[in-house]
Amino acid sequence: ISTLANKDLLKVLIGMERYRAAQYFAFQQAVTSGRYGEAAKFNPNSAAPQYGSFVAGFNQKYDPRAFAFDLMSPADRKRLGGSMQSEDERNRFRDSVTFAHDLKGLMQ
Repeated sequence: ISTLANKDLLKVLIGMERYRAAQYFAFQQAVTSGRYGEAAKFNPNSAAPQYGSFVAGFNQKYDPRAFAFDLMSPADRKRLGGSMQSEDERNRFRDSVTFAHDLKGLMQ
């Protein structure tokens, strides 16, 4: 594998790790906000069975590519934008970039 391919692969891997961290962070926020009941606020492990369904919903709402957007070259960003088929896809991506950016420390 060439050095260039390794760098591109590394960007994808970093983006996916950020995405997984964002899933966990968002779930913890949901738990501590009381979404899974008052008891879960004091015993977060009691909400663990809901993690799978939470992540499924998260995956529907957020685009994992957005979590590597800051690592992309201008050409890659343009290519990505051109590959989006619908306004809904572009809106989902834009919302995902905003969410990723707003997560303190995740996209620095």
